[in-house]
Amino acid sequence: EGAAHVSPREFARYLQQALASAAEVEHHAAVAVDLGALSAWDAAAVTEDARRLQRMLVLLHRRVTAAQKSKPSIVNRKPKPRSPPPATAPVDAVSKTVNRKP
Repeated sequence: EGAAHVSPREFARYLQQALASAAEVEHHAAVAVDLGALSAWDAAAVTEDARRLQRMLVLLHRRVTAAQKSKPSIVNRKPKPRSPPPATAPVDAVSKTVNRKP
């Protein structure tokens, strides 16, 4: 879902939402233990997975936002002036040498 976002800014926002969702899973595991619906052992496994996912999301978010800061906006970017092609001397088709004027 997040990869379909067009701009890096939108993708970074999606990553923040995914990070919040992973934290919510961690909280739900703790509540499930309190209610007796989940064993402490299983909750620890869920919590560890959620924290590992959070670390990955944080690193990916940093990379996306760093790339976003290093690239200029397409809207504000001026086109680069084109340089003319280099001048070449005419080539003699028979001898394949450059014609030089004395």
